[in-house]
Amino acid sequence: MKYLLLLLLLGSILFSCTKKDIKPNIQGIVSGRAYDTVNKEPYPNLIVTVSEYQTSESFFRQSSALINIIGSGITDANGNYSFKYTTTGKGNTYYLSLGKPAANVSAIGPKHSLYPFNIDQFRKIQQITNVGGSLTYDFNVTKQYFMKSRIVITNDLNPPLIPVFQSAHNKIAGGIQIFGKSNDTSVCIPIFKNTGGFNIYFYVTNQKNDSSYFTKLMPLNPLIDRDTIQGPLYTLDAATFK
Repeated sequence: MKYLLLLLLLGSILFSCTKKDIKPNIQGIVSGRAYDTVNKEPYPNLIVTVSEYQTSESFFRQSSALINIIGSGITDANGNYSFKYTTTGKGNTYYLSLGKPAANVSAIGPKHSLYPFNIDQFRKIQQITNVGGSLTYDFNVTKQYFMKSRIVITNDLNPPLIPVFQSAHNKIAGGIQIFGKSNDTSVCIPIFKNTGGFNIYFYVTNQKNDSSYFTKLMPLNPLIDRDTIQGPLYTLDAATFK
C-alpha cells in the first residue's frame, strides 16, 4: 500500500497538466498607442499581434508552444493601433506580442523594463486574461537619432576623446571613443529630437590622476528630419581643454 501511494504521488508530480483549451471563434479586440516621450512624437509602423499558445505545466517546468498569430495590426501616423483577433480552439494561452522594431528603436510596456527577445517569432508583452473582451495597451517607444560629424583631434595625450550630446532634458555619451594623439574620423553621435537646448562637448580623462578635461559647450540647432543627419566639422586641440 505504501509503495502504491508513493507511485501515485510520483505520477501526480510527473504528470503534465494542460490548461483547458479556449473555444474557437471567440473574438476580442486590442488597441492602444505607441508614443516616444523622449523625442515627443508618435511612433508609426510598429507591428502588434495577438499570439495563441498551447501551455502545459509540470512540477519541473512549463512549456509553451506557439499555435498561431490570430490577429495583427500596425500603428498609424498618430501611433494608434486597433484590431480584432479570433481564437482557433487549439490554444489555451494568449499574449499581446510585439514585432521586432528597427535596430535603433526600443519599445516597452508602461510598467516594464526593456523586454528581451523571446525565442518565439514575436516578443510576449502582455498576457490576455479576458479572452473575448477588450484590452487597451500603450507602448513607450524610444527612437535613437544620430548626427554624423567629422572630428579632427590633435595633441590628445589622454585618449580616448569622448563626445557628449546634451539637451535641456537628456545627456548621451553614446559609447563613442576616439583614440590616438591625433585623429581625423567621422562618427555617428547619438542625438534626440525635439528636446530643446542642444549642446555638444568633448572631453578626455587622465587615467593617472583621474582628472577630466573638457571643451566648452557648443550650441547646436539641427534639423532632425531623418534617422541620421549631417553634422558640422569639429576641429579640436586637446591641449586647450580645461
